[in-house]
Amino acid sequence: NNSRLVVEKGKRYTSQYETDVGSLNVAVNTNDVICNINNNGGTIHLDYSIDINAGFVSKNVVDITIRKEINNV
Repeated sequence: NNSRLVVEKGKRYTSQYETDVGSLNVAVNTNDVICNINNNGGTIHLDYSIDINAGFVSKNVVDITIRKEINNV
């Protein structure tokens, strides 16, 4: 199975996830997305929650730091 996490501030995305024992209705509710990227790197901040079958499962915060690679060859 392929999965994608789609986050867009203020939006709710739903999908059906198939397992060997049945289907799950999964919803991703995006609270905040902050993206500050330039040629030298930057940061991405994601704040979202996940519901499964209309029940709250988790609140998640992901912070990603991007740095430009320096080759010392």
